[in-house]
Amino acid sequence: MNHATFKTSLLISTLLLGLSGCKLDKLTATEPAHPWVVVDRYKIDNLINTAIKKNNPYPAEIGDDEELMRQRMELQRIQSQAESVARSKCTPEINRSTSSTLSLDENAGQASMQKYRDMQLCMQQANNDPLVMQMREKMMALNKLSEKKSRFDMDLRTISKNAMDKVMEAFAKEKGYRLILSKNNDSILFNADMQILDVTDELANYIDQHPIPKDPQ
Repeated sequence: MNHATFKTSLLISTLLLGLSGCKLDKLTATEPAHPWVVVDRYKIDNLINTAIKKNNPYPAEIGDDEELMRQRMELQRIQSQAESVARSKCTPEINRSTSSTLSLDENAGQASMQKYRDMQLCMQQANNDPLVMQMREKMMALNKLSEKKSRFDMDLRTISKNAMDKVMEAFAKEKGYRLILSKNNDSILFNADMQILDVTDELANYIDQHPIPKDPQ
């Protein structure tokens, strides 16, 4: 090989190497080493939910779960005591009314029926005791707060889901990932192509053509 031929070959090799280097740099910048990746879904969910709750605090009148539970237990305790006190008055009153309205020669069946009717009337009056009614109204108001909190929690879950989708899409586009899977349950968190090719039948045919060994190693 003469000197001119050697220089020409060297020049071509240098140009090809430069072009290859440019192409490699371009691929490295636009295509990740792993076109699909996995993430810990539970960890990311926790981060997003914490941020969403911080940005969307509960209304002041709702309070937190512990406070609602404490109020509910206190109301139930007071209501139960008020009902017990109101109903405890029934037995003496019924005994007095029965002895005054029924003579000694009346049979036990009539006395039992009268006692039952008096008991029903007394229980109805006990349920309408002012303190019992007050506690019942407070419990209804507390239940409405609980329902409002449940609706608020449902809205937060919707916001968190939307945030998860947007974060996954933005992250994947920035990093160049085509597919993001959850390593906790294999669910798809992001799919750039928005296409899923079901090859179950094709795989079944493959298995038919390639029988499974008795003891695969």
